[in-house]
Amino acid sequence: MEDFDLLLLDINMPGGNNIRVVEEILQIQPSIKILIFSSYDESLYALRYIEAGAVGYLNKTTAMAELSHAILAIQERGKYMSSNVQDLYVQKLTQSKSELTKLNPLARLSNREVDVAKQLIKGLGIIEVSGLLELSPSTVSTYKSRIFEKLNVSNIPELIELFRIHSNN
Repeated sequence: MEDFDLLLLDINMPGGNNIRVVEEILQIQPSIKILIFSSYDESLYALRYIEAGAVGYLNKTTAMAELSHAILAIQERGKYMSSNVQDLYVQKLTQSKSELTKLNPLARLSNREVDVAKQLIKGLGIIEVSGLLELSPSTVSTYKSRIFEKLNVSNIPELIELFRIHSNN
């Protein structure tokens, strides 16, 4: 098997379990540098992917010159963070969890809960989500209950509105 130095990974993949993909790639080739390139909101996803092992996160709306800069930064220093992601990281280091969740309640959700919530927002039902994410329907139902409880919402329209307000997607 051929080793690669850098993988530019678009995380908008079917199944929604994209953070696990990063971990699985790193198990196969621990030395690979993974740069996430996505249209997903940096404020909600960047630190989650970096914590999973990615060396950087770049939004697709960024200029191509910044993509070149990110690749060079990874080659030279092994990591890349946009100024927005740096700010998020500093905020995470300097603020308590409760302060962060006041700023963005979506930070209360686990990675898997975010995956489930994204599918629910798309209008998928419990059975469809369970098939897509390869979970049992009862597990998806449990995740849905936790999401509603953590975000203090009682229905899907409220969940959609909360994501609309606190996410750029």
